[in-house]
Amino acid sequence: MYKKLSVVMIIFISIMGCAKGVSKETMNQLEETRRALEAAKAALNECRSEKENLTNQKTEKENLLKNLEKERDSLSKLLEAIKQGY
Repeated sequence: MYKKLSVVMIIFISIMGCAKGVSKETMNQLEETRRALEAAKAALNECRSEKENLTNQKTEKENLLKNLEKERDSLSKLLEAIKQGY
């Protein structure tokens, strides 16, 4: 997405550079495009950060699940031993 916007901006600047002068409207459009690009980059970074946090939470919960399953199995064995009178 950023590559496309960057290419559009480069083409836009090149075309405008070939013209006699750059209009205020053209500069405003370019600035608007630059702001949109910056906003998209910030949103991407936020999404990446959130993904990393969620991945870490998932790993923690998977580890907790494994530990709880081990504890359950251990308690089940202990209960069976108690039922059988050791």
